[in-house]
Amino acid sequence: MKQLKNIRSIHFIGICGYIMSAAAVMLKKMGYKITGSDQDAYPPGTEMIDKAGIKWFRKYSSSNLDSPDLVVVGNHIKSDNSEAQTAIKKKLAVVSLPELIAKIFADKKRIVIAGTHGKTTTSSLIAWVLETANLNPSYLIGGIMQNTDQGFKLGKGDFFVIEGDEYRTAFFDQRPKFFHYKPDIAIFTTCEFDHPDYFESFLEVKKVFLKFLNLVPEEGLIILGVDDSDIFKIQKGVDRPKISYGLNEKAQCRGFDIEYGTPAKFKVRIGDEFLGEFKIFLPGKINIQNALAAIAVAHHLGIDIEKIQKGISSFKGVKRRFEIVGQVKGVAVIDDYAHHPTKIRKTLAAARTRYRKNKIYCIFEPHTYSRTKTLLVDYAQAFKQADEVVIAKLMPSREAGQKPSISSQEVVRAIKKYNSNVKLIPQSLKILEYLVGEVRKGDVVIIMSVGGLDNLAQKLVERLKGLDPIKGLTLKGVRLNELLAKHTTFRIGGSADLFFRAKNIQDLKKVVQAAKKLKISYFILSGGSNVLVSDKGFRGLVIKNQSSKINISGEKVEADSGVLVSRLVKSTLDKGLVGLEHFWGLPGTIGGAVHGNAHFQGKNIMKVIAKINKIDNVILSITFKLKPGDKKELWKIAKEALEYRQKTQPLNFSSAGCIFKNPDFQPAGYLIDQCGLKGEKIGKAMVSPKHANFIVNTGGATCQDVMNVIALCKKKVKEKFDIDLELEIIKMGDLE
Repeated sequence: MKQLKNIRSIHFIGICGYIMSAAAVMLKKMGYKITGSDQDAYPPGTEMIDKAGIKWFRKYSSSNLDSPDLVVVGNHIKSDNSEAQTAIKKKLAVVSLPELIAKIFADKKRIVIAGTHGKTTTSSLIAWVLETANLNPSYLIGGIMQNTDQGFKLGKGDFFVIEGDEYRTAFFDQRPKFFHYKPDIAIFTTCEFDHPDYFESFLEVKKVFLKFLNLVPEEGLIILGVDDSDIFKIQKGVDRPKISYGLNEKAQCRGFDIEYGTPAKFKVRIGDEFLGEFKIFLPGKINIQNALAAIAVAHHLGIDIEKIQKGISSFKGVKRRFEIVGQVKGVAVIDDYAHHPTKIRKTLAAARTRYRKNKIYCIFEPHTYSRTKTLLVDYAQAFKQADEVVIAKLMPSREAGQKPSISSQEVVRAIKKYNSNVKLIPQSLKILEYLVGEVRKGDVVIIMSVGGLDNLAQKLVERLKGLDPIKGLTLKGVRLNELLAKHTTFRIGGSADLFFRAKNIQDLKKVVQAAKKLKISYFILSGGSNVLVSDKGFRGLVIKNQSSKINISGEKVEADSGVLVSRLVKSTLDKGLVGLEHFWGLPGTIGGAVHGNAHFQGKNIMKVIAKINKIDNVILSITFKLKPGDKKELWKIAKEALEYRQKTQPLNFSSAGCIFKNPDFQPAGYLIDQCGLKGEKIGKAMVSPKHANFIVNTGGATCQDVMNVIALCKKKVKEKFDIDLELEIIKMGDLE
């Protein structure tokens, strides 16, 4: 990255836009003093700016400019904006964001993603695949990547990934934004008519994209989504190295044998080379196409296939791009940015691949007069796959102040020709009240809006959950839609509706009592071992027990249930206390060990327990009665126990520990081994070659993979020994 000469302070006019907010936070991290201004702004841009501690003004005013060294003007800012006029009058240095970004990343190899649809998700996918392949890329994206909770990164690697937009750069620069980025690799996803306030015709749109592709140098590369027939035609006017991708047989990087589900599975071939099967947890055909673009880029860069597969399968998506904000009482609430009729149609089609028989409510906020009026015929037919459509008041956005040329009522009339179940509810609060009264278990609510309809998705989740009482905790700590895989030793599992870290016993008591009062299903997750989480996640509240207090008084030891076993054992060994030495190296927390009746080579942890303190059957703390012993001898026993575990257990793989309880006469591992199942693999789950009672995650395993291996072990042991193996691990969520 290049530092800006003689620049210390930068002011952003229109700071809360998706790319503008990400760039502002990025530049602050680079050491610049950042200020900004915006009006009628909304999340996630506002949240990102506030979280970064950037001072910004909620209204445009010439007084907001304190003579900064540089002024960055957003593309929606008009020439009569008071701050823009003041900056020009004072002869301050003024630039557009694309111009500024091009300067900062001029020394990087630029990967630019362009197209009418799919830019943000494809950009994020490419950035994430490069990140997981340890290429340490820089990126700037018009959305917040859920894997990183931000839309930018300042990496030390060679590559810079950026989303390229065909809309105008600024009021003083009418060129498309992506002309500034000078791509080394250009990705062209889709091509349709959009931005009728800027382009007079579809032909003009196609000419702009053709010119963009021709900016790629002769030694560069163009990656083309040829499922779009217009792209296939446009690319004929470009004499550069090309790779096509898509689902049709013309594509060089082709996806086939698609299985829609969670995750979706598909196979990929590039030319004559079969790359293998890929998984993606985003729904629908459109996201498989987005993934194919990322695969084509990564393959061209020489990234190993397994690393590409890992990057695609571990990608969580982008906020407000089919973001599942919550699943409450059987109702799925999804927030989405779709505002073009084709994207609406494709998003609903994607939803149908996941929710085939569910009732789908689609809430849509029309965006800008010009787009809505020009594409009204297409909007009319875009909602066919929704069971019920609610249209909100039109959001004029950058066309505010203009005389309205169309209304939401006209949109309703147009849609009614193709979907009779459509109604107009102008205000977001009224829509919220309507949905709370209407939705039932199994329903799906998809909210499509550029501005988020006053955070309607989040508000609906909170109302359906009845979260108001639980906010009386500290519930700054409550998170929605938290991926559970990262909280388990198996590294498997979907998202929890609610997630809370209990950092002490008081927090643990309060959150359990609140969940009980509100009748919210909850699960105590401690160290994350000995548990298998459903790919569908957990419909309720997951409490991460991180209570950590230990008190040793003579031979009496009191420990919070969230204390790690290894920490507690060390504390007792250091005091020369006998009783826990055999559990050195046991993963997880002491609460989990007690709940699971932990034992090792005939030593049972329950034999040294004096008291267990509980609430609602949840272990809060444990009191142990130990005996004095020789410290040196105790450490010797502990180290031998650890060495035995290291020698006999697959500690270099992610696992949940022993899967099955040991039957009365033979260990479960021995029985499975005698069935010849060591090394047996289904998907990415495998019976450990080291210890047959361990099923290990070889990288990217799903809960279903593990369940299939479990079923195989149970079947073979039953056939050979007539013994029914019982699970030792705890199943969490819907595993049916």
